[in-house]
Amino acid sequence: MPIKKRVLTIDRKKWARGGKEPAYLLSGKGKMCCLGFDARACGLSKERILMQMEPCEIEVSPDEKHYITKRLISVINGYGSNSKLIDDLMSLNDNPDIGDSEREERLTPLLKKLGYAEVHFVN
Repeated sequence: MPIKKRVLTIDRKKWARGGKEPAYLLSGKGKMCCLGFDARACGLSKERILMQMEPCEIEVSPDEKHYITKRLISVINGYGSNSKLIDDLMSLNDNPDIGDSEREERLTPLLKKLGYAEVHFVN
């Protein structure tokens, strides 16, 4: 049975970036930072990521290793610290000094380190 390649799709119309607005994983207005799209692609519900600023704010269980791996370190009592990769992704996503083309170009290889074979930006 072939292994399904993981693809991450970021919808520019729903993407919070560049410091124009708070970059929640999922805002009350339905906007998500790049890590919100990642969390949803990993199967986390909208309710769990709503109004959370960082992956380390989400309570995770041991059976969610697919999400914890490469994202969180030192998970104790359901919460962990962001990995350096996550910190780098947040900084790049929220950087107000670069344009979207450069942001997408620089985010793509970092997002692939989370296990995605492809990263697409649409709309």
